[in-house]
Amino acid sequence: MGNAPAPLDMTDYLSSKSNHLTVEDFIGGPRVLQIRSAEPTGNEDRPVAIFFADEPKAYLPAKTVRRVLARIWPEDSKRASATYPGRWLRLYVDPDVSFGTEMTGGIRVDGASHIDGPVVGSTVSGRNKRAPFRVEPIKAPSTTTQAPRPLADILAAIPRGEAKLTPEALATAREPFGILDDTDLSVCPEPLVRGYYAAIAAAVRGA
Repeated sequence: MGNAPAPLDMTDYLSSKSNHLTVEDFIGGPRVLQIRSAEPTGNEDRPVAIFFADEPKAYLPAKTVRRVLARIWPEDSKRASATYPGRWLRLYVDPDVSFGTEMTGGIRVDGASHIDGPVVGSTVSGRNKRAPFRVEPIKAPSTTTQAPRPLADILAAIPRGEAKLTPEALATAREPFGILDDTDLSVCPEPLVRGYYAAIAAAVRGA
């Protein structure tokens, strides 16, 4: 029985090779990210680096975004290194952002945690320009997942005895754990992997 090909998510292959976030990293749409740290870079053009959990690239906010952050978290921004970590931002690409005379698009903020309501205003953006902004309050994404089926129920559904351990029976044993084949274990949390092997071992023994 041939192995099914791994599912393809094209958005996994769109990121740039830059060591910081660029508009190409948002082709899949806005992203909600939790701040891990905020640090000065020593670079005059991009003096601030924001690092997010589960994201290896730094975000180097443009001056327009730095002004927005200071507006939505006015008191806390005075000691950002201490107060920003743990907070959430929703970043998106504004296609109307220009660099010189070229419309390049730019990363902007339209959602943030730790605000009581929408923050609306405008900020300086380029020479003799003002850019409107609106930042909505957001909550941390839910991390709850559906509870797995009890292992006893899974074991009860597996044919017993070596003679009955057909490829179809093995597929039945794998299915509740989201495992496509015997090599596709990376998708499973550790307890479910242990449960998978326990189910297979029980079926082989005819337990």
